[in-house]
Amino acid sequence: MQIQLQETEYCKILVQVEVDQNEINEKRNEVIAKFKGYKVPGFRKGRASLEAIKIHYKKEIQNTLTQKLAEYAVENTLAENNVKPFGRPQFTQVKLDNNKFNCEFSLHKLPDFELGAYKDFEIPKPAAPISADELSSKMLQELRDKNGITKAYDENDVVQMGDNVIIDYQAYKDGYAIEDFKNSGELINVGKIGIPGFSENILGMKVGETREFELLFDAKIKPEYNNTIIKFEVKLHMGSKVSPAALDNDLAKISGTESLDKLIEAVNSMANNRVKELEKSGIIDQITKRLIAGHDFKVPDWISVAEAQVNARNNNKDWASIQDNEKELFIKSAEDNIRLSLILDKIREDEPEAQLTQEELLKIALTNLQQHTQEPQKVFEELYKNGQLGLFLNRIKDEYTLDFLSKNCKIIE
Repeated sequence: MQIQLQETEYCKILVQVEVDQNEINEKRNEVIAKFKGYKVPGFRKGRASLEAIKIHYKKEIQNTLTQKLAEYAVENTLAENNVKPFGRPQFTQVKLDNNKFNCEFSLHKLPDFELGAYKDFEIPKPAAPISADELSSKMLQELRDKNGITKAYDENDVVQMGDNVIIDYQAYKDGYAIEDFKNSGELINVGKIGIPGFSENILGMKVGETREFELLFDAKIKPEYNNTIIKFEVKLHMGSKVSPAALDNDLAKISGTESLDKLIEAVNSMANNRVKELEKSGIIDQITKRLIAGHDFKVPDWISVAEAQVNARNNNKDWASIQDNEKELFIKSAEDNIRLSLILDKIREDEPEAQLTQEELLKIALTNLQQHTQEPQKVFEELYKNGQLGLFLNRIKDEYTLDFLSKNCKIIE
């Protein structure tokens, strides 16, 4: 077999293959052997002569042989040239003529790079954004609020954090209304609005009051309004406050525990676990950033742009209509994610303990699904049908490898 490779662009290869006569004959014999059990008119099943099979199934044998030779060409190209493909090959020519076979196809390959440092990092212990005691108190307060008594605003009540209010609002840029930031009769929870500074600016309002204020937007709110002053006009229609439930045995029973002591014990345990998860997440975030910074290889555009478009769609963004600066943010994020995934793949090749067996992988996947749905097997099958199962399983593999790396770091207090 003669194989010629030409890199037409970064990580994209044009392959031309010519298979010699001996290899063609060997593959032809393998194909014909599979037709021996087929029925041929005039012969009992399995009793037809080789020549009769060749004549009766001439077209089928030719088509099957052509496909087998094309697959054989791809397999040998990958093996002999140590190419790691991304996706399936795209054939532009496949020709079998008597004892001559030629094909031409293009391959996308993963970038090749040297694996840098990935273990024994010294990681400063991240400061938890909240202590276990503070989180426990917050969780108990939320439980009290959830089971409290709701009271509608009277004429003396003013907006406070945690209240539910119904408002009209309209945003303006340079005097022109912004349709994306306009609504009437919207119910919101004060303190849980996705626009930083909005809740703080409506504190103290009374029913029927209208208030104007300005906020400085950044790219996280809306990329096209980055570093732009946006004016808001808000009218308060009505609101309600919650009188928290008493912290007693009755609250404990409503929450499914035997007593207040048991409730506090359970909440403290959850708070401690959550703080540990936050600390671990901070450590893994630092490891991730070091891995990406320490492996500065180029990510092919055809991978990063494709993933950026998927991410945009998942965020309800139309790739064709969003601004260039927003596209660049999606592409940069996609490049980092792809680079990290490729690094972790290479780490798994060198570290058996950083790998999961297929059985372990599927078990973890089903366990994860069981935590979020009552029909994990059905969701698993839907992921497979939608072509998203591979992404889901890869995420689990990457999380497992990052966990392995976190255990091989020195955490500095």
